[in-house]
Amino acid sequence: MSYIPLRNHSPYSLLEGALFMGPLIQSIKSWGLEAVGLADSGHLFGAMEFSGRCLKEGLFPVLGAQISVFMEGKSYPVVLYVQNQKGYENLCALITCSTVGQPLELRESVTLTQLETYEQGLLALSGGFRGPLDSLLQQDNPDAARRVLESLRMIFQDRFYIEINRYPSLKRSQAIEDQLVDWAYEKGLPLIATNQAFFLNPEDFKAHDVLRCIAMGRYVAEEDRPTSAPDYALKSAVEMKELFYDLPEALANTEHLYHRVGFILRESKPILPSFPCPDPAQTFVLESQKGLEKRLSKKEVDSERTQVYQQRLQYEIDVIQKMGFAGYFLIVSDFIRWAKAHKIPVGPGRGSGASSLVAFVLNITDVDPIEFDLLFERFLNPERVSLPDFDVDFCQERRDEVIDYVAHKYGQEHVAHIITFGTLQARAVLRDVGRVLQMPYSQVDRICKLIPHHPAHPVSLKEALKVEPQLAQMQAEDAQVQLLMELGQKLEGLYRHASTHAAGVIISDAPLCKIVPLYQEQEGTLPAVEFSMKYAEAAGLIKFDFLGLKTLTVLQETLNLLEKKGIVLQLENLPLDDAKTFELLCRVETVGIFQLESAGMSEVLRQLQPERFEEIVALVALYRPGPMDDIPRYLACRHGREKVHYEYDCLQSILTNTFGVMVYQEQVLQIAQVLAGYSLGEADLLRRAMGKKIKAEMDAQREKFIQGTLDRHKGERQVASSLFDQIAKFAGYAFPKAHSVPYAMISYQTAYMKANYGVEFFIALMNCDIHNTDKLRTFSLEVRRMGIELLPPDVNTSQALFSSPGTGQIRYGLAALKNVGVAAMEKITQQARPFKSLEDFLSRCAPYLNKKNLEGLIAAGALDSLCPARHQLMHSVERLLKGASSSGPSLFSDQPVPLQLTQCPAWSSFQALEFERQAVGFYLSSHPLQEYDFAQSAGQDLPILSQDEDILKEKIQQGSCFQMLGMVMEIKEKSGKSGQKYAFMTLSDPSGSYEVTAFSGVLSRVRDMLTQGQALVLKIQGKIEGEGIKLWLQDANVLAAVEKFYHYPISSVKEVTSLHQILQKLGPGPGKVILILKTPEAEIFMALAQGYSIPKGLLEEFKKF
Repeated sequence: MSYIPLRNHSPYSLLEGALFMGPLIQSIKSWGLEAVGLADSGHLFGAMEFSGRCLKEGLFPVLGAQISVFMEGKSYPVVLYVQNQKGYENLCALITCSTVGQPLELRESVTLTQLETYEQGLLALSGGFRGPLDSLLQQDNPDAARRVLESLRMIFQDRFYIEINRYPSLKRSQAIEDQLVDWAYEKGLPLIATNQAFFLNPEDFKAHDVLRCIAMGRYVAEEDRPTSAPDYALKSAVEMKELFYDLPEALANTEHLYHRVGFILRESKPILPSFPCPDPAQTFVLESQKGLEKRLSKKEVDSERTQVYQQRLQYEIDVIQKMGFAGYFLIVSDFIRWAKAHKIPVGPGRGSGASSLVAFVLNITDVDPIEFDLLFERFLNPERVSLPDFDVDFCQERRDEVIDYVAHKYGQEHVAHIITFGTLQARAVLRDVGRVLQMPYSQVDRICKLIPHHPAHPVSLKEALKVEPQLAQMQAEDAQVQLLMELGQKLEGLYRHASTHAAGVIISDAPLCKIVPLYQEQEGTLPAVEFSMKYAEAAGLIKFDFLGLKTLTVLQETLNLLEKKGIVLQLENLPLDDAKTFELLCRVETVGIFQLESAGMSEVLRQLQPERFEEIVALVALYRPGPMDDIPRYLACRHGREKVHYEYDCLQSILTNTFGVMVYQEQVLQIAQVLAGYSLGEADLLRRAMGKKIKAEMDAQREKFIQGTLDRHKGERQVASSLFDQIAKFAGYAFPKAHSVPYAMISYQTAYMKANYGVEFFIALMNCDIHNTDKLRTFSLEVRRMGIELLPPDVNTSQALFSSPGTGQIRYGLAALKNVGVAAMEKITQQARPFKSLEDFLSRCAPYLNKKNLEGLIAAGALDSLCPARHQLMHSVERLLKGASSSGPSLFSDQPVPLQLTQCPAWSSFQALEFERQAVGFYLSSHPLQEYDFAQSAGQDLPILSQDEDILKEKIQQGSCFQMLGMVMEIKEKSGKSGQKYAFMTLSDPSGSYEVTAFSGVLSRVRDMLTQGQALVLKIQGKIEGEGIKLWLQDANVLAAVEKFYHYPISSVKEVTSLHQILQKLGPGPGKVILILKTPEAEIFMALAQGYSIPKGLLEEFKKF
């Protein structure tokens, strides 16, 4: 007699199971058992992964799930195991029923009727101590328990087991177990002894208890809550035999159940969906030929060139049909054509799919692979069958419309998203654990911020302790912190929640719920398959990527704005040699330009000075880890500073466009073909082998490449061997040209729009990022730099979105202000305007306003055209809103009753701008540092403006530190490899924004000053890198602490009186006024006690004295 552990809860029992599959399977294997079960709560999320892991280790996977069944007015868990294929399909159906279309009160549960409908092929357990029989007996309701027993027995017949759990820590009456045993003997039902395992070792129970608190939103210190216990650890057969010494048949039935299972969930070959038409193969050929004719009709090609296209098309058609992918191409073509017909922007292509001429003629891509020398074998290799994979970019805002179309066309049962799981990563797990331990938020937040944040490569808590000495020190000195870290490490990596994959959509021929359960997050949304992407593909499901790309929305909105002006453009027909576009790129005016905005990319662009579209393509491919090493040689050869060299003359035709430098993956294929005699299919296999770096395969390929080269081109073996090594190194990180061309095309299109239609382009950009104040700040600076007039928000003339009231003008959109609400601003702009007065505005718009958004409008200056006294308006907000309801037209007049504003001191210019910054997100109308004097030359000992590059470079070349002024906009702290902190500071001055790096020593000294909106005087050291400038912080002071002195000579009482009148109008500020009284004997200096905010406009007034 043996025992099979059946009731195991993996991390896929979300926030309940903490038993990782790897340790579980290794434990079972070390005990010499031949099978293991999985019964996660409510779902089959981990079924494919579990089966694959078990089979790899030689274990039989007994697949099941703990399902909630609604009985006797409540949901209770029942455990179902798959017996055969029919049982697997029925379990998938039941799990699907529990979320898809289920009423809210029954969510995550099924009814007895549904259970009866899908009972075939399933083995059922009564659910143990939490199941309906135990629970109802515990509630002293034996009649209800007996009714449930009869219902389950009638449904499952001899496939129903009465489940017994024994947990010493679980205080319950022995009479309950006795009753269950009696019923089993009375009804002739098998007893089965199980142990619900939620974690591996008994000592893990404290971490599991914390996990349950996280799930329930409870605190560990609470007494009145469900708790975990060491009993819920995984138990061996020896432990179970000791526990169930008196019921050996109950243990034996675990093995009996296992032997009744004849189903294993295995990986499946791809299940290709078919296109709904009478003859997909014939339709595919006809549509491809028609598409080629249409594409060529728009090109100037001679008969010889036409033949090249026709031969390439026929070759691709033959390969695609042989592989059975015709329907796949038709499906993708269909939904892309539908999107374009409904004016939903679609990208020109993405990834290797752009290499296909068939994709081009079927409108899947807008990249001509022959024109750009793209290789079909990079997409579909006739010598290695693999699924085609089209990643399609759609307008971000309308992507869901395309998915809805697909779901409607192929049926809701055949289309689904792909599920994804959020994990408890280092910072998240500490915040959750800290909360349930009731640690101070500030303490946990401080600890979390010490953990390096690298989203692409998350740092584990174990790694963080190694690289951050302060974290290790805190753990050593504080027992509570040590507990936090220990619990965090035990729970780190568990799944926290389920959501849907950002892009992946499954389309299936068969109803999906026969292959995999479906999960619906909320009613009315498209469900998701319960397997994550890797395991969905292992199940044979075909993924289509529907990606959202905001830049496509920007381009389409730009076209829409132009169309309203009678300018009709099509992106695919834009000339790729527009002079204004290349001039803009050569000036490195890259704000808003797709893929080219980053500082590093801009610097390479500055050095490149592109003149052809092909050079933008190369730039997109080169500016990546690995290929970046070749940028200096590419630039040197491009500008003639270095001679282009080819190891073999035949390589010139392949590398001439990239100046002798390997830039694209496709060049690897072409070199192998031309030089060593590979077919393109073989060459793609070579590329893959080089990428994987498998020694045996690489050795065989090396010899084949070298010998092929020597046979065809003679020469020395060493040269061929050296070239193979170069290619092998490059192939490991090379970027496909098929991806680079479409992305470069979008880069060019955005640059074209900016160069030729800047107003419309930036209106579209700003509207697409209307709630991103960081982006709006950058765009606003760029708009003004380009000479476009950016008009302030105004309730009389602004729209909710950004708009253009006239040539060369952009009016700020009201909805872009913080905390005002898009709906309220749309209501304002729908009124008949202009408003006659403040009273008129409030009488008509008050119903849509509250205190918060009215304050936002005032602070941003949007009411200045009705009442410029912002300070009075701000102090009168509540009175204005309260009075608005009673300030409508009086009985004898159609004019609103005048409103009384609170009398209060005027704001200084600094105060007004600070309110404006809070409402807009940045300084819009002016800048707080505008009144300060800045250096006009490197010889002046004054602060330098960030955009005065000539002066900055001259100061840097002098080698000394210099001063800059800045308002703190953003701080991003990072951790270096040594664990030391540094920060990137974004600041602004009247000329624009700039970035300064603060290293560890300086950062610790000035950190307290680095708050948003703080004015600083900075001591800076710089370095010139190419054409760019890097700035490092040496020291900083709060600007208010650095007094600015204005010296003014006084020679008469009249001048004192005039000065007094001027100063009375000014608000407080950092400007210290020093009067210089000249007498025959001496000059007497008298400093006024109060500091003033002195705008530049008044300086001339002072100079008169």
